[in-house]
Amino acid sequence: MTHRLILSACTLLAALALAGCSSSSDIEALKASVQRAQSTADQALRTAVNAETAAMDAKRIADQAALRIDTAARKADSVSQTADDARKLALEANRKADQALNDAKAANSGVAEANEKIDRMFKKTMMK
Repeated sequence: MTHRLILSACTLLAALALAGCSSSSDIEALKASVQRAQSTADQALRTAVNAETAAMDAKRIADQAALRIDTAARKADSVSQTADDARKLALEANRKADQALNDAKAANSGVAEANEKIDRMFKKTMMK
């Protein structure tokens, strides 16, 4: 959703730039809008990076838990249903952590692309 908001802001700013700002107050207002959009994109990028880090930590913890449970299950004379259920839960947690990591990476990539678009628009605006 953040990506859509940023892209909508970019589209609006591009439309304003193409319409041609005739007064310096219009240009200053456009610059301020671009700077706010840039700040929001920077915050979104930091949030996405933090989410990616948290997802990587969750995946690491889930991997360790799955390994410990699997090792314990192999060492036991008889694998109890509880250990089997715990292993399944750990594997499911691992799958969800993988998905969260992939989602965070995708969000991070999208925010970075939006931030680059804002930077290009800002540079074009500053050249006018």
